Amino acid sequence: GWEPISDAEIRIMVERAGDTFTILERGALGSEIKDHDVEDIVQLVLSYTTEFVQDVVYDLLVTYSNVDPARIPLSDWDAMAAEIVTLYTAHIAEPTPVSDLIGEISEQAGVTFFHEVESDEIRLSPLRARGSVATVDDDGWILDGSPLSTKRQDAKRVSEVWVYYGLRDATGDLDDPKNYHARVIVTDPEAESLYGTSAIRQVFSRWIPQFGREQAIETGERLLTMFAAPPLEAEFSIYVSRAEELALADFFDLETAEVQDDTGAVLPTTCAVVEFERGESEIRVKAQGVSFFTPSTTTERVIFIPDTFNLNLRSVHDSIYAPPVGGSNGEIVRFVLDPAAVVGS
Repeated sequence: GWEPISDAEIRIMVERAGDTFTILERGALGSEIKDHDVEDIVQLVLSYTTEFVQDVVYDLLVTYSNVDPARIPLSDWDAMAAEIVTLYTAHIAEPTPVSDLIGEISEQAGVTFFHEVESDEIRLSPLRARGSVATVDDDGWILDGSPLSTKRQDAKRVSEVWVYYGLRDATGDLDDPKNYHARVIVTDPEAESLYGTSAIRQVFSRWIPQFGREQAIETGERLLTMFAAPPLEAEFSIYVSRAEELALADFFDLETAEVQDDTGAVLPTTCAVVEFERGESEIRVKAQGVSFFTPSTTTERVIFIPDTFNLNLRSVHDSIYAPPVGGSNGEIVRFVLDPAAVVGS
């Protein structure tokens, strides 16, 4: 495996047999070639190479969080994430909380994972537009006399998303812009002018590789679509009889007199259930408004080529996308050479 040794600039590839390390390569993963000293600190590196998001999270939970595999319906995860054909790669060189790693890759892949209490299973839900399961209104849903609170979450508003990708040094600072090969900026001028000030969100991705510009753009566009306007947060109680009609991570339409448009009419708002608390006489629900970015429906796979040498186009494709299915005239891989790029051998 790869080992960062003491100084963050030094990395070697080694074989290990018991307490004996045999050095196979210095300057591994593009690091600077240097000698190491006696008694330097060695840390095993956890590497995921060209993996689907659900497979990465499954391994993190089962291998590093002691979660019983029986609690993870992996076949259901695969079905829910079937439309996500991009692959993710990361080298984790320092001990990092599993929750942080899952949070990072979930944000960048556009999925969420949650514990379903009834089944005691961990579920996956893609952040993609799909039908609402119900219309929650003041008449037949929200409990008479129960408090209903709504507020706009101004702190979550975004007018620009900066996505840094193509991590240079896995042992370096993840929050250092200079530690990345590239950055994309996705903006919404209307959102900025509407609120009179910019709101920038930065994403530092260890998971999106150097050639993953399309992945970075999609991450930025998804976050901008979801948070260009401050999302609504609503808390209310519903009748126990509705218990089977709404569940955690479900999308529903909220229609209440508390949420109105400029004319004073009820403004239907699509929401996702983020908390679901069952009681004897009522069910407490906390929800957040959601807006969905719709990815392109084309089967074309676009890969941008920056400055690079010794390039193998098939290897680049396979580092980003699942293997092509084949047999379809519409399945095209398009490589786009940056106008300023120098490509050689």
